[in-house]
Amino acid sequence: MRFLIVCLVSSLLVGCENPPSPVVTPTPKPTAVVTASPVPTPVLTNSPVPTSAPTPVVTLSPVPTDAPSPIATLSPTPVPTDTPTPTVAPTAVPTNTPSPAPTIAPTPVPTAVPSPVVTDSPTPVPTNPPTPVPTNVPTPVPTATPNLGALVISENTRSQNTIFPFGVPSSFGFQGGAVAENAAPPNGFTSVDGWGVIVHATSATSPATVTLLRLVTYVHTKSGWTITCDNNLSGWWGELYTASTFVDAGPYTIVSKGPPMVVAAPTQGLMFHFASGSRGSYVAGTVDATFVALTVSATGAPLVMQTGADWWLSATAPSVPNFANNPGAGISNWIAIPTNGTPVTLYYLSQLNYANQVP
Repeated sequence: MRFLIVCLVSSLLVGCENPPSPVVTPTPKPTAVVTASPVPTPVLTNSPVPTSAPTPVVTLSPVPTDAPSPIATLSPTPVPTDTPTPTVAPTAVPTNTPSPAPTIAPTPVPTAVPSPVVTDSPTPVPTNPPTPVPTNVPTPVPTATPNLGALVISENTRSQNTIFPFGVPSSFGFQGGAVAENAAPPNGFTSVDGWGVIVHATSATSPATVTLLRLVTYVHTKSGWTITCDNNLSGWWGELYTASTFVDAGPYTIVSKGPPMVVAAPTQGLMFHFASGSRGSYVAGTVDATFVALTVSATGAPLVMQTGADWWLSATAPSVPNFANNPGAGISNWIAIPTNGTPVTLYYLSQLNYANQVP
C-alpha cells in the first residue's frame, strides 16, 4: 500500500498526464462497533495503478496483487455488566402468636338413674309337712360330770400328793407336793404370773418331748374371776435348772415354736421351769386369790409336772434376792404326764374356799 502511494506522488512530480484512474471503491467492510467508546475506522483504498501508455517511464513491475488482507475484525470488547448485588431477604420479624384461650369444658350434668322398681314377690304359701311318726328312742343315760371343785381341792392338798419328781431333794418344800404361801397379794402389788415345772419321773434317760398347749392365769375380785394372763396372747418364757440345787442351767431346746410350742424335755438331773411371756396386771387392793390352769402333753420318757403362781410388785419389776419383788402365791401337787401325747390339765388355786367357783 505504501508503494502505490509513492508511485502516485512520483508521477505527479514528473508531469505525466495520465487519464484519471478509475476509482475503485472498495467494498465497505463491516465496521466493528465497540459499544463502550466509538473508535473511527480507517478506510483503506486498494486502487490498482494503471499502466502509462506511451510515456517511457520507468516501467514499474506490476505490483502483485496482494490479496486483500483480511481486516481484523475487532471483537467487541465485552462490556462488563454489573453483577447485580444479591438481594438480601429481609429478616422475618417474628410475630407473637396469641396463646389459644383455654376451653373450659362444661361440667357434665349427672343423669339421674331411675330407681329400680321393686316388685313384691308373692308370699309363698306354707305347706304343712307330714308329721313324722315318733319312734321309741332310748333316753340317753347322763354321764357324771367330773366335780372340778373336788379335783382342784385334791390337786392342792399336800396330803393327797402321791407322785414325786426324780432327783429333787426333800429339802425343797415343793418336792413333797402342794405348798400354800400367800393366798392374796401383798399390799401395793399389781401383777401376777402363773408358771409350771416339768421333771423326769424316774431314772430313765430316754428322751422325751413336751407340747405346751395352754397356761391361763386368773385373779378373783369382788366381781368374780378375770383372766389376767394367757400364753395364747403372750407366748412363753422358760429356763432349765438343776434338779438338786435349783441353779440356772441355761436355755431349753425348742423343737417347734408352734403354736403350740414343742420343746425337748429336760435331761436327767435337770428340770424345765416355764411361764407365760408376760405378766398379768390388776388394780392394787382389789384381788384376794389367783387360779392357774396348765395344759400340756408329752411323748417319750415318763415325766411329772407341777404348777403355781407368783405375785409381782408390777408387770415390769425385776427379780431381786429373797424374792422380795415376787413372793410365791403357792404350788400344787405333782401329777404324771401321759407318755402317749394325751393332753392333761393341772390346776392351782390359792384360796380353796373358791374351789366350787373356779371358771
